[in-house]
Amino acid sequence: MEGFVPGLRSVKREAGLAAIARGRSVALIMLILPGLAQAQTASQITPDSFEPPLPRVSGSVDFSGQAGLQAPAGADQLSVTISGVDITGELPSLEPAGQRLRDKLVGGPVPVSDIFAASSALEAEYARKGYVLARVVLPAQSLRDGGRLRLVVVNGYVERIDSSGVPPEVAGRIAEVTTPLVGKRGLKIGEIERRLLTAGDTAGVSLRSALSPGSASGATVLTLDGDFDPVSGFIGLDNTLAEELGTWSLSAGVDVNSALGLGETLYLRMSGYPGEPFSDAGLFADEPRTRTIAGGAIVPVGIDGMTINIEGTKSQTAPDPDEDLRTTSDFERLSLRLRYPWIRTRALTLSSEVIFDAQSEDVYLVTPDDKFTLSSDAVRVLRLAGDANWLSEAGQFAAGRAILSFGLDAFGARGEDDATLAKPLSRQGADAEFTKLELSGQFSQPLPANLGLTVSGRAQTSFGDPLVTSEQFGVASLQELSAFDSGTLYGDSGWMLRGDLQAPRDFGRPGAALLITPYVFGAAGQLFLEEPTALEEETTNVSTVGVGVEIYRGLGNYFSDASLTLEAARGFRDDGGDDEDRFTLVGSIRF
Repeated sequence: MEGFVPGLRSVKREAGLAAIARGRSVALIMLILPGLAQAQTASQITPDSFEPPLPRVSGSVDFSGQAGLQAPAGADQLSVTISGVDITGELPSLEPAGQRLRDKLVGGPVPVSDIFAASSALEAEYARKGYVLARVVLPAQSLRDGGRLRLVVVNGYVERIDSSGVPPEVAGRIAEVTTPLVGKRGLKIGEIERRLLTAGDTAGVSLRSALSPGSASGATVLTLDGDFDPVSGFIGLDNTLAEELGTWSLSAGVDVNSALGLGETLYLRMSGYPGEPFSDAGLFADEPRTRTIAGGAIVPVGIDGMTINIEGTKSQTAPDPDEDLRTTSDFERLSLRLRYPWIRTRALTLSSEVIFDAQSEDVYLVTPDDKFTLSSDAVRVLRLAGDANWLSEAGQFAAGRAILSFGLDAFGARGEDDATLAKPLSRQGADAEFTKLELSGQFSQPLPANLGLTVSGRAQTSFGDPLVTSEQFGVASLQELSAFDSGTLYGDSGWMLRGDLQAPRDFGRPGAALLITPYVFGAAGQLFLEEPTALEEETTNVSTVGVGVEIYRGLGNYFSDASLTLEAARGFRDDGGDDEDRFTLVGSIRF
């Protein structure tokens, strides 16, 4: 599906042609140019990562039980004059709230019901500050006119965790994550949510939680239950690729969840052109028209949300398999990612990530009798990333990510000094050492009349340096400028901005969700190439407009659903390429 294999690019192989010019005759270029005008390379159809995404969190921690003090019947008919209020167990940070209670109750006759109401308001103020387990207690006392009122703030705690409803395959991992909550005084909602969300991140788990009163004053029982899917998968089909790559892509994936009881995920992904799968250019051939295979593992480190991810990817393309002159390409990547959430609540997540990618890509010119190297890249990249997600109670959602990448001339990288006439890099002027910065963001806003607006954008700068093919910036994908063949618009630097107006309609019923979302959109972007060849444009302006519909269908449980996107779009460009009209279909089933 398109999210799995986001597409291809046509810009880059022309850099390979420029490399040929440095080592072969102009006559050879003129011979092969017409047949290669639409060739693609494998790195251009390979996404940055295949790791399963965490689901967006919604909902809240449920409290079953009655918080606050309840005034007895007739309390509003009795009055008392209070000379002062003593609050035992008051937290220093909440002293202003206690003073407001004193100002309200002290100095004149007040109904007894106001004493209970003020005490409940103080407890609510503790909850607003995050102390959801704190209780304000009105102890037994004889209160006469001129007397002092005694209140006790009980610093609540989790007495025990009832995990009898947790599937046994993951009970050990979830208990390991949540046990530090037991017996700890002064717990705030942020710490409770962090533990519960981290437990809910356990691979294959859908976790639910509730808080209820315990056996002692201030004690709370945390009840956990949920569902577990040991093996999950998906299959998808889309037509987002270029005609030279067959247009259609079939994708499939499988996740093995918590098989070792550590909360880990083992995953495998495969995609490619589905036509004639056992032919010379089929999905299982030595030189497939398109094929991407990826596999990896995500393993929790400790109990605070840190994870380590190792992933390997191999992607191949062989456009126009029936042509006498054609290109093939092989892209390989080994990735190591270490991720840590600094803030993890239902409203806000703030995380950082350290990534190391070892990538190589070889592009070949294939004739009926021989095979020549057009370019050969090997880069080693250290990336420092940070991202944030925010969800408001009103349904607004915002997300952003920044990635700073450093190319390293080490660990087998090929730099400008290693390039030869017979084996150049994919871009003239590119080197193993480089720096680039990529920024992305999204904001969604519910609107009146059951409408929604989503604005998303992305930008990259290479700080004035040419980049090898696999590190360039692309904007042609279903989520961005979707009127163009996926991956066919790239530059060393650039930006993209897209806006979608949606009209979601819910036709579902309990246990069978059905959401149909028509939308209209517009997008624009600009791409910049450093040191362009005679065949390339230094600056390219692109835009697209269109309409579409997304259909989501729940299939009876948390882990299974189906989706279908249909879209018609018109694209515009000023680099000499054709404007495009496109009808796109992207579908997937998750099981």
